[in-house]
Amino acid sequence: MTIAAAKDKLHDIIDHADEEKVFELLLLFENNDNKAPLYDEETLNILRKRSEQYLSGKSKNYTVEESMERIKRHRQQNGI
Repeated sequence: MTIAAAKDKLHDIIDHADEEKVFELLLLFENNDNKAPLYDEETLNILRKRSEQYLSGKSKNYTVEESMERIKRHRQQNGI
């Protein structure tokens, strides 16, 4: 997608958005100064550690399907 196409799409979204959505978008843009990190340092450290464990093969990883099955089983076992 080109920048021009992206801008056109944003204009279309804004033109058809309700009042609440317009103000939400305005807040999103005003609060995103691109200088503030998305995560604090503690969270970044956790993510780095988990990434290292994944890349080194030290952690067990699950597919989406496996994860959903585990969640389903947990809910059934706990009456959720």
